[in-house]
Amino acid sequence: MGISFLAPLFLGALALLAIPIVIHLQRRNRSRVVAFPSLMFLRQIEKASVRRRRIRHWSLLMLRLAALLLLVMAFARPLLDADAPAASAFAEGRERVVVLDASYSMGFDGRWDRAKRAARDAFADLAEGEAGSLIVFSDRATVRSEATTDLLKLDQILAAESLSPRGTRFAPALKLARKLCVESKQPRQEVVLISDLQRIGWDRSEDVGLPPGVEVSHVDVAEGRTAASGNFALSGLVLERDRSAGLERIGAQVRVHRRGGEGRALVPVTLMVDGRELQTLDVDLSPEGSELVAFSPFSVPPGIGRITLEVTGDSLEFDNKLFFVVSRGQTLSVLLVDQTRRGSQRSGLFVQQALGLGQEPAISVTRRSPTQWARADLEQASVVVLSDVAVSAEQARDLRSFVEEGGGVFLALGNRSEGSVDDLAAAGLMPCRAPGASRRSEGTVVRLSYLDRQYPGFKPFEAPRTGDFGTARFFRYEQLEAGPGDRVLARFEEGQPALLEREIVDGRVFVWASTLDTYWNNFALQPVFLPFVHQAVKSLAGFRPPAPSQTVGEVVDLADLLAQGKLLELEALTVAAPSGDDSAAAELLQLDEHGFYEIGRDGDEIAAVAANVDPRESDLTALDPEEFLAALSVSAAEGTDLGDVEEVSPGDRERAQGLWRFLILAGLFVLLGEVLLANRLSAFSAAVR
Repeated sequence: MGISFLAPLFLGALALLAIPIVIHLQRRNRSRVVAFPSLMFLRQIEKASVRRRRIRHWSLLMLRLAALLLLVMAFARPLLDADAPAASAFAEGRERVVVLDASYSMGFDGRWDRAKRAARDAFADLAEGEAGSLIVFSDRATVRSEATTDLLKLDQILAAESLSPRGTRFAPALKLARKLCVESKQPRQEVVLISDLQRIGWDRSEDVGLPPGVEVSHVDVAEGRTAASGNFALSGLVLERDRSAGLERIGAQVRVHRRGGEGRALVPVTLMVDGRELQTLDVDLSPEGSELVAFSPFSVPPGIGRITLEVTGDSLEFDNKLFFVVSRGQTLSVLLVDQTRRGSQRSGLFVQQALGLGQEPAISVTRRSPTQWARADLEQASVVVLSDVAVSAEQARDLRSFVEEGGGVFLALGNRSEGSVDDLAAAGLMPCRAPGASRRSEGTVVRLSYLDRQYPGFKPFEAPRTGDFGTARFFRYEQLEAGPGDRVLARFEEGQPALLEREIVDGRVFVWASTLDTYWNNFALQPVFLPFVHQAVKSLAGFRPPAPSQTVGEVVDLADLLAQGKLLELEALTVAAPSGDDSAAAELLQLDEHGFYEIGRDGDEIAAVAANVDPRESDLTALDPEEFLAALSVSAAEGTDLGDVEEVSPGDRERAQGLWRFLILAGLFVLLGEVLLANRLSAFSAAVR
């Protein structure tokens, strides 16, 4: 238990204690004046009288001094502090919190073995009755053991620990250490950080300070060692599909890094498909160098293909392999309904040409005239594009059913579709015609002034200089009025909607207010036309390219993954982790291992997920230990916010500071006693005289 003061400057008022002493020493008894009629008959006697100054009423002086002392202490606001560093500095007993780094960079050059030995030594150094705690961390932290004096238990926990495929982040671990120190029952606390102090793991903006009085030390497991080969790592995978000659092939490119080492090194990089080696390329790398490696295209295997890229020759295995999953590309089926205009040009010619250039995904276009297409064509299609054609009321109802079942429809309006607007509106596929609406007359040109680039389907146009839609000129367009729930995705410069989206049950409809050829505009001649048509069709089809790989630590929505393959049921599914452990499938899959996760049902594989380590962890550049420990000390000296650590409640804090009230009350009682005593002494002195 210690005492500190919130306002220590008030202690300077203790100098006032000299005032009562001075008053006591300066005060003399005053002679009593007696009236006498005449002094003529009295003899004058010369007598020197010197009285020594002394304190006569010690009790009165003590009361006055005590009153002043109590008042000064009250204004200085004493604070009871059970964890005061001054009190604990000389106390016996301590708790040592060992913070052990288990991120995958610790697997380099024997660092993990040295780290576990250092942790055992830290616990073995504890005296009898002293406690040890263990925190193991990577990009997240876990308390493996709270304060215990059982060293055998701590040793067993350490023996069972293994490296994690995750990266490094110091903040969660240090916050847990701070929490353990605050809650510790020992008078002294120590934190021992055992880590390679990887620079990537420290964000200077995060609060990683420890409470004042906590001793912090660091065990350097790197010990200045660097392997002669350095560390090799793979990152930046790029896949390119080629469907020429009717055969789908995939070309893979990957970047090979070398971190540290001595001299140049010839690094072999191997491409394997389903465990079978296809190609090995040698890369000549200098220390801190990197090269892009391009493998020859290979045929996509049937079903799910597990592809592994591997580099060898260093002592850190976690980042030596890059896993990804491929399958034969999904093909979107589009039903294009158009007709021939004057001059033998079809209204859907530009759309068909644009969709024919699609590679990811491949797009299969089936063309029909307004009188040829039927309900059977809708069953084979993912998206229907109506390019300025008239439809019957029955066809409009069929389109409505198609959309409700999850299909997508793109309506491009023009001269020919004029007579179908009411039937399409009656089927709920587009807004009703605005009162008094009419087409713009020729001779006046308008441009697109707005595109909703935040719309998921138009994300590729979000970055600057990714498509100038303002260059297209529109001579005529249908005036549309958005209905309830409609979303305006594009507008003309006059404010009229150019593109509307309407959601109907499980599907969607895009309504384009002009044509998709050069009849009412020149949009089809602009560079943005092709990517715009592709994005619109993929958005209507709900297409999302499957990710070839994920990063360890991420969460995969299995329901969403299986929905892409039209397998919507999670029941009876099992997930086999890269380690071989099987578990029942849940909607969310946490990726805690690196390698291939296999999702199956009744022994049949349905899907696979590849998980890779974070490539940033491959950079083994370390922090300056002195700078890092100094940052912890500075944060502690400034008083850190404990964040998720449970602090003293405001009520407890106020009770710890409430001693001043009792001091004030005691001072008042002392002053009252001083007054009573002074009056009594004065009365006694008067009676004696």
